[in-house]
Amino acid sequence: WIRLPMPMALNHINLFLLDDGDAWVLIDTGLGDPVSIGTWETLLATKLKGRPIRRIIGTHFHPDHVGLAGWLQNKTGADLWMTQLEWLSARQAYLDVEDASSDHMKRFYHQVGLGAAELKTYQELGNDYRSMVTPIPAIYNRITPTTTFSIGGRVWTPIFGSGHSPDHVSLYCAEDRIML
Repeated sequence: WIRLPMPMALNHINLFLLDDGDAWVLIDTGLGDPVSIGTWETLLATKLKGRPIRRIIGTHFHPDHVGLAGWLQNKTGADLWMTQLEWLSARQAYLDVEDASSDHMKRFYHQVGLGAAELKTYQELGNDYRSMVTPIPAIYNRITPTTTFSIGGRVWTPIFGSGHSPDHVSLYCAEDRIML
């Protein structure tokens, strides 16, 4: 369990490194910000017992969960695993540099009652997703309802949900009744 600091009101995110014998499987990555990068550089150099991260599982596209997926993939060579909709959402959010998307969202926020000062701030920020993530990997492995992960002698199955994000995935180990 890694409690990674974040520079906002929600001041940390919980990440998980699962022992897979000769390697690690990482569940989520943290933001793509200098503090998180520095923390990961320390972790990679000192806390992984000389074993590599083999797989990165992104539970959903929010920047605190996949913000360092690209950076960590480049550092470790790990495979990225996500649901298709979450990976597509991350890629779209990262690659979106058009004003039309921001204008559309500004109209939406106006319709739901966001105040003038907040709308102005939103417009000035534009697509801040890009500022919170390293480049989202162009290649990933798709998590489907039939996917299972064998990690450290445990079998983990994906549990899909929506609401917090379009196709959020949690991992469940039925034998030990553990949900991540």
